[in-house]
Amino acid sequence: MRKFGFTLSEVLITLGIIGIVLAITLPAIFNNTANRANIANLSGIVSNLETAFEKAINSEGAQDLSETAMWSYGGGGIGPNDAAKQRIFFNNLKRYYGKMSGFRSQTVRQYYGNNTPRYMSADGGRDNNTNIAWGNLWPIEVSNGAVIFITVMDAPQGNARYTEAGALAQGTTIQYICAEIDIDANGVQAPNTVGRDIFRFYLSVDGKLYPHGGLQYSRYGNGPAAPGNDNNIWSNARAAEGFSCVDGAISQGWGCTARLFENGLRMDY
Repeated sequence: MRKFGFTLSEVLITLGIIGIVLAITLPAIFNNTANRANIANLSGIVSNLETAFEKAINSEGAQDLSETAMWSYGGGGIGPNDAAKQRIFFNNLKRYYGKMSGFRSQTVRQYYGNNTPRYMSADGGRDNNTNIAWGNLWPIEVSNGAVIFITVMDAPQGNARYTEAGALAQGTTIQYICAEIDIDANGVQAPNTVGRDIFRFYLSVDGKLYPHGGLQYSRYGNGPAAPGNDNNIWSNARAAEGFSCVDGAISQGWGCTARLFENGLRMDY
């Protein structure tokens, strides 16, 4: 009579093959899952921030953000040790962004501790030789565990460039950048790497966020350039430090913010 089944050696060989396959595929699965969660957090925060800034402008009857209560801290920008100014800005922002839990009474360095963030290397990996220093910015927490760092700038002072016509002459829709905003999509959790879970945006005076490494920001800083020759866009492998996010030529990882959003929130780098 013919017997059916597997011998012990066949079972062990099969289990060994399964183990090898899992060892190869599980890290990628976990990374993809983490990436999707971070991207979802990031997208939600960007949307909530833009909604909050729009509400502030409309509710306060302001022409732009520089005329809202968030910018009532007295001028001079908000420096690394200006906790009082930070509080004025935060309390007014929280009126329109209801899911903020407060800014921590500690600096960026204290918040991250020994697990300091890193830049990305040229191949998209983690550069373990380069620490990021944000001075003494205060972390602002939101309900999904993400953290926002905001560097607030002064309101424009009558410069013709800071008008719609002036912006268009520069080849951009950004009239004035009134804050730099870094978002860590999962807070102190790993990987704490720029372009993976840390992303940079620039807040226009109209309440819109523009990604680092995007065409609009490049034109804001440099003015119109020949097609394909913008210095500060992510797709330019020769871009200034911090902008390029071209495969094999990634510069720090900041420019990957623009690549992520231009590619439909797909982290394909």
